Amino acid sequence: MLYRGTMEGVALSYARVAAQLQQVAGQTRRILASGRVTQDLPAWLQVLADSLGAPVVPVTIKRSTLHGTALLALDTLAPGVERRPVDVGPTYEPVPARAQYYADRAARYEELYRSVIAGS
Repeated sequence: MLYRGTMEGVALSYARVAAQLQQVAGQTRRILASGRVTQDLPAWLQVLADSLGAPVVPVTIKRSTLHGTALLALDTLAPGVERRPVDVGPTYEPVPARAQYYADRAARYEELYRSVIAGS
């Protein structure tokens, strides 16, 4: 139960950040998840998809941070050059029946977060 709560807490934290990013950057086209956790704990990707209410696609390449850094550098060095698509695994779709559960958890998370921040 503690493990599941931790996974949900991290996912809800990401969902909070995603909502803030959406306010300034607009609707998300796709969510790519990378790193060792996504490889070692694929069930967490379902929790993430459910809490975000959006599909999550795992990136399956090694050294994904280095790959992302190289892509950012290429935007400056070779802006017009087409990029090879990244290798990905199966998409984790949010389960609609879980939406209310995660909406309730997100509201509680926000309430607790604000009480901690207000107390600082």
